[in-house]
Amino acid sequence: SKRLKKLGNTDRIFMNLSSKGVKKKSTSARVVFNERSFDLIKQHPLGVGAGNWQRMINQQKPEHLIKHEYPHNLFLEVAAEYGIIGALLLLLLILHAFYLVFHKMQIHSFNSGIYALCFYLAIFLLFNSLVSGMIADSRMLFIVFSLICSTRDWVNGYE
Repeated sequence: SKRLKKLGNTDRIFMNLSSKGVKKKSTSARVVFNERSFDLIKQHPLGVGAGNWQRMINQQKPEHLIKHEYPHNLFLEVAAEYGIIGALLLLLLILHAFYLVFHKMQIHSFNSGIYALCFYLAIFLLFNSLVSGMIADSRMLFIVFSLICSTRDWVNGYE
């Protein structure tokens, strides 16, 4: 831990861990974000409109101490703003992109670096978008999905 502290500010990375176990600093706020997002989705299953999550969630319980800016979860933000149909379309896009890139990795015997790079980068960016950031912060994920879905075969040319 002393070596890590020499690298720079690592407090943010390890803020939920202590010698006494897990602290509920950032994680408890995420649970509140999730609960309030689910309530908003139940009230507005067709969505509240792009960019309206913050306004609607804070109108829902104005007496709440935490003023939320975004839900820190891509699926919850899309489901709340674009509705359940939008969230299902996002899920289909994600499944399609992972199927395509995994299929290409199998065809090329997992030897092609570009497919593995896109596959693992998409996994990382997807998990990151489920715990941090807002929809605008997920633009890199959508760029990787666009690359995966728009190309046919990078290694052997077009099919």
